[in-house]
Amino acid sequence: MKYTLSQFHKLRAHDKYPILSLILAVCLLLPILSFLPPFYPLWVTITLSFDQIIPALLIISIFLSSFFLKRHETGKESLSPKILFLLALLSIGMAGIWWIICQVLISPSNWYLNIFEVYGGAKAGGLLRGILKCICLAVAVIGINGLLKSRPGNRYWQAVYVLSLTVILFIVSVLVFLTTADTSAAGWQQSYLRYFITISIMGLVGTGVFLVRF
Repeated sequence: MKYTLSQFHKLRAHDKYPILSLILAVCLLLPILSFLPPFYPLWVTITLSFDQIIPALLIISIFLSSFFLKRHETGKESLSPKILFLLALLSIGMAGIWWIICQVLISPSNWYLNIFEVYGGAKAGGLLRGILKCICLAVAVIGINGLLKSRPGNRYWQAVYVLSLTVILFIVSVLVFLTTADTSAAGWQQSYLRYFITISIMGLVGTGVFLVRF
């Protein structure tokens, strides 16, 4: 707690755009808040329009982060081992989620129906949802840390923030998919697969923008 408070004090000292930082924090935490019972209407909203809301959150965050970076980058930042470790950890987490998606969308068997709550797989589906939500919380801590440390104009910590947001939005998309997907529709795998690929590319390209110095 003391560490977080000290980071916020540094943020106030260095950040000339506190509203921008607040918006970026909201984009990161909003999907996680939807997990809580008091914010159930938010979850319903995300569920009904996830293919519009989630890409919009990602695009807004990348754009605002780029806006800040262009005005505050010092050019003295370095890609530290800690940042590399966090980026690698987030990438492994995203790869793990992709493994789940591939098993569900590409697997020739029907075992995956057991994890769909709409097909009565509440026990298996509930366990998987719980694990994914815990991963979301852990990634949110990494993302907020990246956001706070990026405010002086560090592009590499902004990359950590963007990749963290991508992983969170990716997981939320999977949660929506597991609870609402209609697997009886023709070609349902292709439509979801295209969506997941689009989100992944957007997030990885956004992360790469902050890792590569133009």
